[in-house]
Parts: sequence; structure tokens; C-alpha cells
Amino acid sequence: MIKSRFLRFQFPPALEPEFLRDYNAKSLAHIRRALLVGVLIYGTFGAIDLWILPESRSLYWYFRYLVCLVTGLVWGSSFFPWFPAWSQILSSGVVWLAGLGVIIISLGTRSPVVDVFHAGFLIIITYCHTFINLRFSYATRVSLSLSLLRFGLDILWLKLPLEVVINNFGYLIAANAMGMFASYAHESYMRKDFLHDREIEIERDRSEKLLLNILPQSIVERLKYTDNLDSGLSFTGAGNELIADSFAEVTILFADIVNFTQLANKISPTELVSLLNQVFSAFDRIAEQYELEKIKTIGDAYMVVGGLPQPSSDHAIAIANMALDMQKITHSLGKELGFNLQIRIGINTGAVVAGVIGIKKFIYDLWGDTVNTASRMESSSLEGEIQVTQSTYDHLSDRFQFEPRGEIEVKGKGKMYTYLLKGRKPISLP
Repeated sequence: MIKSRFLRFQFPPALEPEFLRDYNAKSLAHIRRALLVGVLIYGTFGAIDLWILPESRSLYWYFRYLVCLVTGLVWGSSFFPWFPAWSQILSSGVVWLAGLGVIIISLGTRSPVVDVFHAGFLIIITYCHTFINLRFSYATRVSLSLSLLRFGLDILWLKLPLEVVINNFGYLIAANAMGMFASYAHESYMRKDFLHDREIEIERDRSEKLLLNILPQSIVERLKYTDNLDSGLSFTGAGNELIADSFAEVTILFADIVNFTQLANKISPTELVSLLNQVFSAFDRIAEQYELEKIKTIGDAYMVVGGLPQPSSDHAIAIANMALDMQKITHSLGKELGFNLQIRIGINTGAVVAGVIGIKKFIYDLWGDTVNTASRMESSSLEGEIQVTQSTYDHLSDRFQFEPRGEIEVKGKGKMYTYLLKGRKPISLP
């Protein structure tokens, strides 16, 4: 949970600049509207005041329309990419100029007892704190500096009667107090909203990372657009289609630890889980290195595939390289941990169907005869060996060394001619 120091009205130094950028971006459209409304109101009152006080037509009065012109220029500049970073300063300047304009006009037209423009000045204070989305610090500086200027002129320049000064001062205090409360509350809300959005983003990223540990990225992207569950039975995409794809050719690897049951009886459950974690974590790193897709682990069995969800032409080569590296890393871990670790590996190449099934604890899985045959290659392999089918051998024979095993009886398949992968062929120099 991210905490902000609301009483100090500031985030930690690392977070404050990010909040300011977010605040300026979210306020941009509103500031544009506020500037246009300000020009409309300021200009309209100018026309009304000239009608009510025709004798006030003077250079003082034209200052009002100068303010409208400057505000219009600031509005136009808001469409440039640099504006958001300067929006608070420029908007504060416009409001301060508008307030100064009302003060100048008031000095040139009002009587020593009644100021018909006092209400207009209070509107400027309200506009500053509430309507134009100035941050609390900017709005407070603008409104207090204008109020102090106005109060000083009432006393020192116009020398108004004490009761008028006190009355005007009371209105200024009330307007500033209410305005500061409003702008403080608004910025507090914006900061809380920023934190909320940030926490949602963090949780979304965390959830996506968890999904990516279960499913391929392309499948996660498709699941984001899942809009319903088909009668509670399966995932359906935006077009109400089951997430399933056919792949004409992939290479599948199954591996399991030899004599795992006997090993499990010799060590504690904690040691067993720790051992599996080290072995399979090493396998995961190898799969990531060769850009292969881990499908699942079941007990001490490990399944990985090359050529999906993004088809590739070198899927068999990548799987063969991973199998050889798995042999090596298992032997090294066994020596390091003091166990006689060996794995059996089976590989097959062919067509599969891949997709997401279930609505709870769902997985990305593969189906088809190619999968069954790869599993049979593993179960019928020799200890510490990598057994491959004829189809896989055809893809790899020019780059890897094999030992023919001959025909073997494979459960559910009958007799099959298989090979044992022994290593990589030396690279011949031209």
C-alpha cells in the first residue's frame, strides 16, 4: 500500500513528479473549458457594466478586454504539447490578471462608500479556487495576493471608512477561507484518486504477471477480451469462440525424474519439494532461454513445447538443445545436492490442438496423438537418455548426433522405430 502525506499535501519525492504530470493531464480539458467560460463571463460583465455606468468608459475599462485577449491566447496555447507542464503557472497568471483588472476598474469607477465591483472580485476568488482546477498552492497564492492588494488599496489609497474596510475585509476572509477549503479538498481527492489508480495498476500488473506464469502472453491478451463464459463451461472470446488453435507442426518434450518414488521415501517432504523446485526452476530458465513454452508439471513430470503459440521454424532444434541442457543441469544439481539424479526424456514432432479449458484453475494445454506419442517416448525411454520419434529425427539428423535404438513396443502405438539423441554435431568450418 502506498501512503501519502496528505497533511503536508505532498507525496514522497519519487512520487510527487508523477502525480503532478497526472494532475496536469487530467485537468487539461477542464482548464480549456474554464478559460472559455472565464472569457465569456468577464467580457459579458464588461458590456453590462458599460451599460450601467456609461461614464466609466475609459482606459481603465479597456483593461478588461485585454484580460480577455490574454486568456484567449492562453486557451489557444493549451493545444500545444508543452502546455500541460506550464498549465498551473499560466492559468494562475490569467486569474491573477483578471483579479488585477477588476481592482483597476474598481479604482477608476467606484464611489468612496459603495463598490459595485466588489462582488465581481469575490467571483474571481471563487473561480480561482474551484472552477479552473488550480492546485491548492497556486490558488492560495493568487487569491491571497489579490486580496491583500485589494485590502491595502482600500486602506492606503482610497482611505475608505473603517466600517467599509471591515465589511470588505470580512467578505474577503470568508471567500478565501471557503475557496481554500474547496481547493484543498479537490487536490486531496485528486491525490487519493491518483493513489487508487496507481494501486489498481500495480494489482493489474501483478495479476498479469501471475497469468503470464500460467499462460502464454498471446493467450493472456486474448483472455483480456473475454466477455462471458459459455454457460459456465468454458472460456469464450469476444466473438463467443472457444480459445483453441490448431498447429500443423510443433515439437513436444516430456521429462521425468528416474526413481522419483524411491527418492521421495528417502528424504523429507520439505527436502523433496525443495529438490523439485530447484530442478524445475532450472528447466524453466532453459525453456525461457530457447523461447519455448512450458505447458505444465505433474508430480515429477515436466512438459514443454516448441512452435506455439507463436509458430517457429526451429522448434525441433530448440527442443533438442533444451533436452541436452536438461541432462547436463540435472547431473550438475545431483552432484551438488548429493543425489543420483537422472531424467528420462521423450520428444515427438507433429500436429496438435492447443487451447484454454475450464473456468477455475484453468490451464493452456495440448491435445492430439502427437502429445500422446511424446509422452510414450518418455515413459519407454532409457534412464538418462533422450528418446525421439522418426519425425523428430528427420528434423534434427543434420545438426545432432543420434544412436538408432531400433523398433520398440510402444503402449497404444505398437512397434515404433526410435532414436536416442546423443549430442550436437561439431560445426564444420568452411
